[in-house]
Amino acid sequence: MNRFKSIEEVWAFLDQIPKFQDSGASATNFTFDDLLAFLDLIGNPHRELPAVHIAGTNGKGTTGYLLETVYHEAGYSTGLFTSPHLIRYNERIRVDMEEIPNEALLEFFNAWGNHLEDIRLSYFEISTVIAFWYFRRMEVDLAIIETGLGGRLDSTNVIHPLLSVITSVGLDHQDILGDSLEEIASEKAGIIKNSTPVIIGKLPEAAEQVCEAAARKRKAPIAYAR
Repeated sequence: MNRFKSIEEVWAFLDQIPKFQDSGASATNFTFDDLLAFLDLIGNPHRELPAVHIAGTNGKGTTGYLLETVYHEAGYSTGLFTSPHLIRYNERIRVDMEEIPNEALLEFFNAWGNHLEDIRLSYFEISTVIAFWYFRRMEVDLAIIETGLGGRLDSTNVIHPLLSVITSVGLDHQDILGDSLEEIASEKAGIIKNSTPVIIGKLPEAAEQVCEAAARKRKAPIAYAR
């Protein structure tokens, strides 16, 4: 029997979960344990996604939308995951520049929603899981994934992308990411993966040095967008 009989019941379920923009750090998980357990339950869709992973204080969304447009116009099937949404939850997850339909969201929650009683995920983790699930289901050629907060401990950082991008580093979310540019840059540089190319934008010198050191440590080729 389907637990969620309408999309309104999905919205009601999501609305009772604390959101970071309303509740701050208390609405965030800083380990991957529950997230990875749930992803394993649904078949680990994140392991099959050719992806670009984007972190940064500013410019993440713009970079994501630009990449989506460029690859879509070139004939590729694209997935785009961004946050937060402005009007509709569906804005967070797009395939070929179209928002995820309510029917797909209802299908996901009826297939897997009961497990959210046992594996308690944050609002952003649920959104991340849905994006991975939907992108695999739609067999996108490229998934463009924006971090929600920082990078190292962000829910999206379970992916192994084709390319990492760090757009900018400034003093954001200092209560969580650190008090200095170096500390914040270290968190954002956490998306850099072993031997995976990374592009960094115009960063303050101290932040750039941190990102360069992380890239060297992981043998990740680095390029500069300036």
